[in-house]
Amino acid sequence: MSTYGYSRRVHKKNNGKKIAAIIFGVAVIAFVIVGGKTYFMNKKVNDTKEALTRVEEETIKLQEEIEALGGQIEGLEKESEKLESILWRFEPIVIPDSMK
Repeated sequence: MSTYGYSRRVHKKNNGKKIAAIIFGVAVIAFVIVGGKTYFMNKKVNDTKEALTRVEEETIKLQEEIEALGGQIEGLEKESEKLESILWRFEPIVIPDSMK
């Protein structure tokens, strides 16, 4: 009888080891899946942040260009007003149809 009890204890111990190994394996697989998913999500977030900063920098550059062009437009409008005032002093020249 002692051998029967001993082998039963060994069998239970082996079953416990098998269950522990299965639980450990499942935990490792879950850890790998969650870790991989987290890694790829962080990668996507970082890529998105980089794209946003790049777009923000481009918008800032474009706004600066718009402001510079706005100053040029004002200068050109003043010049066109000066030229119009000069041109109004002269009478328009009518080109006859025969010269066209």
